[in-house]
Amino acid sequence: MKRLGVRLFQMVLILASLSVFLFVLMLNMPGNPVDLLITSNPRIKPEDVIRLKKLKGLDQPWYVQYARWMWGYYEPTAAPMIEVGSPLPATGLLFGGQVSGGRKWFVVKNQAGLESVGSVVAEGAAPSRLFVQPIPNQIVDNPKNFSADLSRYVTGDTQGLQYELLDHSPGQIDRNGIYTWPQKASGQRAISFSVTNQKGDKAFGAFAVEQDPVPNYKIFNRGFIFILLGDTQAMGFSNTYKRPVWDLLSGRIANTLALMIPAILFSLMIALPLGIISATRQYSWFDYILNFLAFVGISLPVFWFGIMVMYLFAEYLQWFPAGGIETPGIAEDGFWAELSNRISHAVLPVCVLSIAYVGRWLRYMRASMLEVLPADYIRTARAKGLSEKIVIYKHALRNALIPIVTILALSIPVLFGGAVLTETVFSWPGIGRLEYDAISNADYYVAIVVFLISALLVMVGNLLADWLYVLVDPRMRNS
Repeated sequence: MKRLGVRLFQMVLILASLSVFLFVLMLNMPGNPVDLLITSNPRIKPEDVIRLKKLKGLDQPWYVQYARWMWGYYEPTAAPMIEVGSPLPATGLLFGGQVSGGRKWFVVKNQAGLESVGSVVAEGAAPSRLFVQPIPNQIVDNPKNFSADLSRYVTGDTQGLQYELLDHSPGQIDRNGIYTWPQKASGQRAISFSVTNQKGDKAFGAFAVEQDPVPNYKIFNRGFIFILLGDTQAMGFSNTYKRPVWDLLSGRIANTLALMIPAILFSLMIALPLGIISATRQYSWFDYILNFLAFVGISLPVFWFGIMVMYLFAEYLQWFPAGGIETPGIAEDGFWAELSNRISHAVLPVCVLSIAYVGRWLRYMRASMLEVLPADYIRTARAKGLSEKIVIYKHALRNALIPIVTILALSIPVLFGGAVLTETVFSWPGIGRLEYDAISNADYYVAIVVFLISALLVMVGNLLADWLYVLVDPRMRNS
């Protein structure tokens, strides 16, 4: 029991260290979600990029982002949304409702104190010789160096302009229209100003200044650690599939197991008997042929062999489907029709996934048997007159299986990782294909969760190896 507790503590420590390493590694990969958005939308504005990075916490140091991912964070409070065609607010009109440049400016404010500026076209407004164009939200990235050149938005007769802040707007504005924000405060604040030229024409303008997001303490987004409390939504959200990560994993784990379990059983049923026969007939023609085929199976690249098998059996002979997990609409034909259809789709990927492991396990089984057969207790068993079948399968095999146990237990995560290529080649919707897509699309949450599952399987494989040692070796039970 003490040993089990130590192993569990080691597992937790290793998983925690791996989570930090994987998070930092994924964080430094090119192409975060905001960068991908810029690539897909070249017309996105720089202030929108800064705003999105602040809202997602991507402007923070890695340890702050890791803490947000692991423990959670409060949802940022959003500024009021101003929709096109919406009526003007009853209160909050700037400049007493004056029209400037054919537009009527106004500000709306929510309970958190965030302010947003909008304007609507004023019908019947007389043309003016001085205009202030709509100004986008100004993002304060560094309060000490922030400034905004408002003169860029003033058009018309711009001779001898003078600027003035209105409605007790914070900050300063100089004669050249350079506005500076002197405060260090979270949130979004509306700023209004007027501009007058040397002829006395006057125009008004307004914009919003954003600094740090204001947290909404009523909405807490749980972090990854809350999985221990059964909160599956704490795994995060996939930016590629627009779905929670748990929803993606719950269906794909079963699909991957549908490949892994048959591949493991199929490999064992072939490799172990052939390895025993090869060891008992060492240096025979049968031994040479088996070793040659084993080396061929080990050396075959999975992606190339999968394509060759697909071409031969799916394209040329047309015995099995080329890819996918089932034929669309087959579920309507009943359970048995769907089951047989799924089996036919799984035949080729299962064979490709298991062929390399047949060669490896055959070699391991052969080497282990050859190490056991010359032992003294084997000669003693033969001297007692026991049949060769009993000597091999009762005395030699049990001891030869001890090193094989480690190989088999550690092959569980290897099969999980090897399914990446197999599932990609055969378009099998499993964890391996999901991992490939997550890395290709920089889908951080999905990739990290899949990597941690792989690490967990490695440690579970080690625990399984220890348990199998106890079953196979009596000396481990006695100790």
